[in-house]
Amino acid sequence: MNTVEIYYPLISVVIPTYNRSLVVVRAIESVLAQTYQNLEIVIVDDGSTDDTKNRLIPYKSNKKIKYYYKQNGGVSSARNYGIRHSGGQYIAFLDSDDEFEKEKLMIQFNETSKYDVNLSVCSSVEIKGNKRKLINNQGMQSLFNQSIFFKMNFSISGSFFMIKRSPEILFNENLVTGEDIDFVLKHLAINKCLYIDKPLVRRHKEYDSVRLSINPEIKIKGILETIKIYNQNPYHFHSEEKIEKIAALRLRLGYWYFFNNNFREGRTEIKLGLKVPQSLKRKLYFMLLYTASLSPSFFRILKNIGIWLWQKGYLAD
Repeated sequence: MNTVEIYYPLISVVIPTYNRSLVVVRAIESVLAQTYQNLEIVIVDDGSTDDTKNRLIPYKSNKKIKYYYKQNGGVSSARNYGIRHSGGQYIAFLDSDDEFEKEKLMIQFNETSKYDVNLSVCSSVEIKGNKRKLINNQGMQSLFNQSIFFKMNFSISGSFFMIKRSPEILFNENLVTGEDIDFVLKHLAINKCLYIDKPLVRRHKEYDSVRLSINPEIKIKGILETIKIYNQNPYHFHSEEKIEKIAALRLRLGYWYFFNNNFREGRTEIKLGLKVPQSLKRKLYFMLLYTASLSPSFFRILKNIGIWLWQKGYLAD
């Protein structure tokens, strides 16, 4: 009886890291433990100033692992560097503070090749302290286009992706946030993508006071750049859809301006965002934020309560 030999092409797993020496080893070990064995790991150290280099010395002799050190340029720059220095027909990405489940690459490769798509996205388990939460649980596997993607309300991370090598599509290095959504939208402008309804990634969300303090400025910069890109419309949105997306971004921008104590700018953005029809729930939420911002001292109290709740794991990011 003849048996059909299954061809398993090389998969490159790109791990960008910056000052994550305490957790990057955990990410690497989760890839080495994969049931899919024809793989390489491309570690891109994006200018770390901690002891990352020393911690990775034991891995440099492993033939499956490539280690590169480059000047700091951000996560998109590091991922693109990894893509260019990888040899796989398929590429997966893993943030250095996340982990793959053991079957991640095998399941995602099988489904990605079966449906012949250029990009697939899986679900994940988010871990905050001792709390675990299933992310992106849509109930069934499906192909999706732009319209469905926005309705699904995905939480997006590069760790969820597997792509067929495509020299034309890279991460936008000008975006400090939102680069993962931009990457998906560029693929969707060409073809449908695949959602795999299995939690194949463990995302660790650390309670980091430094991260909280810099978050507003990064978010504001990222949203302003995203609005500029949406106006240029490389994703081929319909005109009404483009207006709706930009309005939604303006509401988010207003929120982060408030969070950063820029109340006048925040109110301006929320006014602009609410000129476009929103759901009643969304409209009420931002009207309440707007009203609270009229008393900056009261708003700061609410913000501090929100930060405390987030640190305790009661609120999502």
